[in-house]
Amino acid sequence: MTTTDIHTKLCFIAGGCNRVSSIADWSPSGLAYGCQNTVIILDSEGERALHTLQRHTSMVRCIRWLFQDTLVTGDASGTLCLWKKNHSWSCILAEKAHKDAINSMATCRCFDKDFILSVSSDASLTIYRVEDESLGSSLVQLATTTLGFLPESISATIFQITEDTSVLVIAVGGTDSALVIYTAELYKDTRKNVPAMNHLVQQIRLYGHHDWIRDVSFCHSNCRVGDTTSLASGSQDTTIRIWKLSSYLHSNGISENNYQNNHIPSHELDKEYLDCSSSFFKKYRISIGSATFIFTSEALLSEHEDRICSVRWSTNCKDSRVTERALLSSSCDQSVLVWSYFQTEGVWMPLERLTSFGGAPFTFAGFFGAYFSPRGDSIWAHGYQGQMYRWKLTTTNHNTEWTNAVTVTGHGKGVSELCWKPVDGLFLASVSLDQTSRIFAPIREKETFMEIARPQVHGHDLFTVGFSREDGLELISGAEEKVIRVFGAPKPFVALCRNLFSSSETKELANSYYSEQVEEETSAMMADWTALGLTNKAIAPNESSYTTTYSNACLADHMTENLLSQGTLWPEVAKLYGHGNPLSTCSCWKKWAASASHAQAPKDAFIILWDMEKREKKQMLYCHDLTVTRCIFSSLHGLLLSVSRDRSFAIHRQEDECSGTWTQVVHQKNVHQRIIYDASWSHDERLFCTASRDKCVKFHWGRDASPHAIGEYTNVCYMFDSCVRCVSFAPNRGFCHRYFLAVGLDSGQVCLLEVDSSGDGTAALKVDVMTNIDCFGSSVSTLRFHPRPQGENGTQWLLAAGGADATLRIYQIEVIDKSESHL
Repeated sequence: MTTTDIHTKLCFIAGGCNRVSSIADWSPSGLAYGCQNTVIILDSEGERALHTLQRHTSMVRCIRWLFQDTLVTGDASGTLCLWKKNHSWSCILAEKAHKDAINSMATCRCFDKDFILSVSSDASLTIYRVEDESLGSSLVQLATTTLGFLPESISATIFQITEDTSVLVIAVGGTDSALVIYTAELYKDTRKNVPAMNHLVQQIRLYGHHDWIRDVSFCHSNCRVGDTTSLASGSQDTTIRIWKLSSYLHSNGISENNYQNNHIPSHELDKEYLDCSSSFFKKYRISIGSATFIFTSEALLSEHEDRICSVRWSTNCKDSRVTERALLSSSCDQSVLVWSYFQTEGVWMPLERLTSFGGAPFTFAGFFGAYFSPRGDSIWAHGYQGQMYRWKLTTTNHNTEWTNAVTVTGHGKGVSELCWKPVDGLFLASVSLDQTSRIFAPIREKETFMEIARPQVHGHDLFTVGFSREDGLELISGAEEKVIRVFGAPKPFVALCRNLFSSSETKELANSYYSEQVEEETSAMMADWTALGLTNKAIAPNESSYTTTYSNACLADHMTENLLSQGTLWPEVAKLYGHGNPLSTCSCWKKWAASASHAQAPKDAFIILWDMEKREKKQMLYCHDLTVTRCIFSSLHGLLLSVSRDRSFAIHRQEDECSGTWTQVVHQKNVHQRIIYDASWSHDERLFCTASRDKCVKFHWGRDASPHAIGEYTNVCYMFDSCVRCVSFAPNRGFCHRYFLAVGLDSGQVCLLEVDSSGDGTAALKVDVMTNIDCFGSSVSTLRFHPRPQGENGTQWLLAAGGADATLRIYQIEVIDKSESHL
C-alpha cells in the first residue's frame, strides 16, 4: 500500500500597506501592518514577512500590539480582532465593536490588565478591558461616549496615583481643529478582583491647530503622578504641536517637602495657571481628586509643506544627536522628519529629512505613516500606493546617517496574474490592479525571494502578463486599454541576472541568455517614466557606473523602494494593435503569443495569434461567443486551450511551422453551468482541467492523447464549497499516472488535488483532496507552478499564488510516497 505525505512551506510573502496612518505597529515581536483585509507580520528588523493573518472581511485600518505575542486589529466594518501566538497565530476573539469603521486604537496596561481604546467613523469612543479566561479571551466594555466630531486618531496614557487608583488620560484628534482631552478614573474592584472605571468625561479642548488633526501620540504609556510626559499632534494645517503634560498631587498647606514630593499647594497652581494663560505657551488645568494635570503648549513645528499624516515618539533613539526623546513625523510633502529637542537653544529642530525620489506618480503623494523600531535604530514608512521604505542608522567616522535599507515590497491592490520565466523559471513576473508589473527572483543566501525589477508603471489597471521570449528578456502585458505593450529588458537587468544567477546552484539555469554578449546586444540602458504614465521611454543614463550599481544591488542588499521605482523600468519596444476592448488574457509559447479582450458579442470574442519575432498579427481565431477568460499554450507542442464566459472550451493547434496556420481541433460547449474562469494543461498534455463559478473543477481526458490526433474528451468533475477561480497543474514528472493540481477558491482557500489516471485511458479519473495549503484574506486570483520540478525525482515544487487581498505568496511543496506492507 502506498501512502503520501505532503509538506508545505511558505517561502515568501509580498503585499503593500494600506493607505491609513494607524495601519502599522512595531514591537520587539515584529512589525505588523495591514494589506487590504490581511495582516502581515514581519521580523523584528522589518526585512522579511513571516506570517499572514486572515479573519477580517473588510480592509484593516488599525493595528496595535498588546504585548509580546498578542495583537489587536480593527477594520472598516467596525470589527475588532484579537490575535495570539502559541505555536502559530490564531484569532482568539472577533467582536463587532462599532457600527462603522474603526479609525484608530490605543492600548495600555493597568493593574495587570490590558485596555483597548478605539474611535470610529460613527463618532464614538469605546474603552474595553481584555479578560483572559480558561476557555478564551473576552472583551468587557467599560465605557463609551459619543463625540461631537469624526475622530481620526486616539492616544492614551495612565498616571498611577496609588496602588489601587490611577487616572487614564485620553487625547482624541479629528475633524475638529481642537485636541479633545478625556479622563477616566481606574480603580481596583475588590469584590470582583478586577479593574473598574468610572467618570469618563471630556475635560478640556487644546486649541492651536487650524485644520483637521490627523494623528496624536503620547510619549509614554505609563507614568506616575509627579512625572512629566509629552503629547504631539499633527494637523492638515502642516504643523505639529507639542504639549507638555505635568502631573501633581495638590494639598492645602505649603511645605518644602511638598514641593520635593511633587505636592503643590492648590493656590500656587492657580497662580501659575493664571500667569501663563494669556501667553503663547498657554496652560490648561485639570483636577481629578487629589491629582492635578497641566497641559502646556511647548512648541510649534512647521518644517513640513503639506499635511501631517502621522507623529510617533521614541525614547531610546540611537541617533547620537538625540538628547532625550525623538519625534518622527510623516507628511504628504514626500518627507519623513526626525525631530529632537536641543536643550541649550531651548528649541525643537529636525535632525534628518528622509525622502522618496521621483519615479512613479503615486510616490508624489508622500508618506502616510512612519514608525520607529523598538531599538531606535530603524525607521519604517509607507506611501500612497502601498510602497514601503526603511532607513537604518549607520555610523561611519563618527558621522551618524540614516541610509536606505531593504524591506518588504508588494502590490498595493489585487494581484491579477503571475507568470514564471519560461523553461527554467529563474524569476516570476506579476501584474496588479495597482497598475504596476513586478519581477521577483530567488535569493539563495537568504532562502527567500526579492523584487528585482518593476518593468512597468502604468496609467491603467493591468490584467495579464507573459514572457514573449524564452530567455525572459521580453515582457508583454495587457491592461484596461486596447493595446498589448511589449517591453525589453535593459542592460542593467541583464547584468543583474548574470550576477544573481552565477552561483553553482543556478549556473546551469543561467545559460547563455545572460552572457556579456547578450548584454551588449540589448539596445536600451534603462527607461524613464513619462508624464501620462503610459509609455516607458528608453534613455541612456549620464553615469556609466549605473549598470554596475544596479547589477550589484541585490547582492549588496540595496534593492530598496527608491531604486525599484526609479531605475528598474523596462523600455517599451512595441505596441500591438488589434483589439477593440480592454484586454482579458494573454499567453506565450516560443515565438507565438495569443491574446483576447472583453466581449459582449461574438464578433469581439476572438483570439489573436501574434508572431512576436516579426511583431505582427498572424491569425484571428473565432470560436467563442463571449469574453475569453483564459487562453494557455501547452508546454510540449504548443496546443492552445481557451475558455470563455460562454461556458465552452476550445483547442487549436499549429498545422505546420512553415505556413504558421492554426486550426481548431475541439470546441465543446456547455462544459460548466456558469462562467469558466481558468484552465490548465498537465505537463504531458494528456489531461487538462477547467475551473468555473459553478464550484466545479472538471478534468478532460482525451482518449487519444497525441497532439495531432486529439480524440473525444470525457469529463470528470470535482465540486468544492466555493467558486473555483484558478487552477494550475504541477510539473510532476517523477510520478507515473499521477497528477497534482493546485486549486484557488473564491473563499481564499488554496488546495492541492491528486488525480490518479492509472488504467487504459478510458476509466474514470480518481480525484482526492490531499491538503489545504493556505488561506488568503480574499479570493485567490491566480496560481502558477514553477515550470521545473525540484528535489529528488522531481517531487518538490514551487507554487506562486496571488490574491485579491494584494498578497503574492510562494510555497514550497514536497510530496513523499511511503510504502507500507499490511497482512
